[in-house]
Amino acid sequence: MKKLFSAFLAVVLVLSTLCLPAVASVETATFGTVSEDYTPAEDSVGITGLDQIENLKGAYHLTQDITINITKDTAVALVSGTFEGIFDGAGHTITFTYDEGVTMTSASSGGVLFHLLNNATIKNLTVEGVNLTITGGGSQQGVFANRATGTLTLENISVVNTLFSIQGSAAKNIGGYVGDVRANVNAKDCAIQIKITEDEKQLCEAVGCFFGILRNNVFTI
Repeated sequence: MKKLFSAFLAVVLVLSTLCLPAVASVETATFGTVSEDYTPAEDSVGITGLDQIENLKGAYHLTQDITINITKDTAVALVSGTFEGIFDGAGHTITFTYDEGVTMTSASSGGVLFHLLNNATIKNLTVEGVNLTITGGGSQQGVFANRATGTLTLENISVVNTLFSIQGSAAKNIGGYVGDVRANVNAKDCAIQIKITEDEKQLCEAVGCFFGILRNNVFTI
């Protein structure tokens, strides 16, 4: 038997395992899209994949949708180190697909897109299909990063069809967006569709829809 936690939420304050009532459901929200005449900032560099991010303090925007196929049971942040810049999805979608029987697996601190965020901005983006298995008491897990510090700005984002499966030892600080938030958060027009399952006998600590834990910070919607 497994405990099952499922959420279809828009911007809410999430602390520990608590999910407050949603502003809008991801099924009706149009977050992540932009108008046809949208133009990224002049100093933003257009990229077709996160592997093209070289300056961790730079400004980048996607010029197309991205599909990332996972071929083995592993979870490594697509952008390693600490990202301190601006990542603008420009209305595009990052979609994860998997070879048969494969998921992303992590037994330690990890983020799927970025490893760490500091004074970072993420906006105008949809992320679809993250399927993460957390084993061995893994902590600080999230789609965008394992930990955020400084000021974190999130705007116009949808994370959909997301599954976190916690197996084996108890885990802590697990969040759909970021696991461990030590930043002041400015969030606007953000949504998440996530299902979190955990082994019945394990006592997990600080597991939330958007964030695993908020450490006495300012949260602005």
